[in-house]
Amino acid sequence: PHFAFLKIAPLVADTSFKLVDGGTGTDVLRLMDSGLALDTTAYWLYFSRTRSLIAVGDTAGALRSAQAALRYSPPDYTMHGEGAMVLADAAYGRLPQARARIQRMRRQLSNPRRPTFLETHYLAEALLAVGDREGALATIESVRPRGASLWFILRFPMFDVIRDDPRLQLVVRESRPSGARE
Repeated sequence: PHFAFLKIAPLVADTSFKLVDGGTGTDVLRLMDSGLALDTTAYWLYFSRTRSLIAVGDTAGALRSAQAALRYSPPDYTMHGEGAMVLADAAYGRLPQARARIQRMRRQLSNPRRPTFLETHYLAEALLAVGDREGALATIESVRPRGASLWFILRFPMFDVIRDDPRLQLVVRESRPSGARE
């Protein structure tokens, strides 16, 4: 499975840059589908695919994609799958189920007081999907170390709803690599 990732890693990187540069859900979907054509079990791609399907109004497709993310996630690490299911549940208005999944995600954090930037990405996005701005901000603020990877993901459009919050702006400033544009 790790060799399959090497084949699709450029697609994942391209997708990330498309998100930051304002690519549409359709742009991202096209890239996700290309990656899934190479590896249908790439659970991490199903997360982005779920988000993109919601963005283009295909909640039924998003649910199927989220279920695939959960199905293909390793049994001991379902952060992508649970996160995708939170997005789908929230899109369907099933907030109690989404919140229960967020609790499962929290139990998987490597260090609940200091989640990694990647854990923060999935958890904060899930928290925002259920309207928990405070939880998302607290999660983002707890990341250590802060650096280029955190700065990069905080530029993704799913964080636009908290972009103007001074707490997020502080984390972005502290994470920004020297010489990087704002």
